[in-house]
Amino acid sequence: MTTEFSSMQSPCWKSTNGTLPPCAGGTTALEKALRGYANEKTPTVIVHVVGSTFDSLGEAYDFYNLYLWEKGFGIRYSKSRLNVERTKCMQEIVCGCSGVPKRSNTRTCRCRCPAMIRLLRTNDNGWYISEHRASHNHSLTENCSEKLYWPSHRHIDIYTRDVVKQLRENNISIGKVYNIIGSFFSAMSNVPFSKRALRGLCGQISREQVDDDVRKTMEVFAELGAKDSGLYYRVQPDEDNRIRNLLWSTGASRSQYHFFGDAITFDTTYRTNM
Repeated sequence: MTTEFSSMQSPCWKSTNGTLPPCAGGTTALEKALRGYANEKTPTVIVHVVGSTFDSLGEAYDFYNLYLWEKGFGIRYSKSRLNVERTKCMQEIVCGCSGVPKRSNTRTCRCRCPAMIRLLRTNDNGWYISEHRASHNHSLTENCSEKLYWPSHRHIDIYTRDVVKQLRENNISIGKVYNIIGSFFSAMSNVPFSKRALRGLCGQISREQVDDDVRKTMEVFAELGAKDSGLYYRVQPDEDNRIRNLLWSTGASRSQYHFFGDAITFDTTYRTNM
């Protein structure tokens, strides 16, 4: 059974950037679901109710994905619709088994599964569930190790990302990081993402740190130059205008070399990173 709503107004004030600002003192759909489960035990903690409102599509997607983790299937974005102002006004999020195979002679999980939710935009740029189909035409995954292979469950939440970033900044190996994350979930089999997903996140963090390291290095040189008039540094870029070589020497080092003729350097980062 499905229910349709034509329009809906959220109690928050209007936004012009395409998403709804969080309400001061408002209650999110996730908070309502957790409170409802505490008051009355249901088969799943997350319960989808037609009419539930969200501040953004991302929040609705994450909320639905939590429900799917409990039920045992994955999701993906599907059909959407634009209004006369070329703004997205409808979005469907469907089961990962929805649709038909793109090629007939290939292995695929797509089997025309009807499970989905339809989201419509409210007058103040929020979103609400206008339709929810809960039935599936395929078996559901039961254990955590199988659920990890649904693409929607490879997502690593922002809080876990911060922990991983802190550990990697302290030169903790990926294997040890995965073990530490596993201790948070009481068992490695309960970690809601694969080690491959963690390795991809670590690679992304490393690339971000490389760009940030260049900026921080130049800021340090500018600060040192303001205190040390004898500071000398040169940057050699490559053909893509990226730093290829970086040479620097402080005024004290240059003075010591002038008087003694020898120089000893200590690499304090030896064997601490790649």
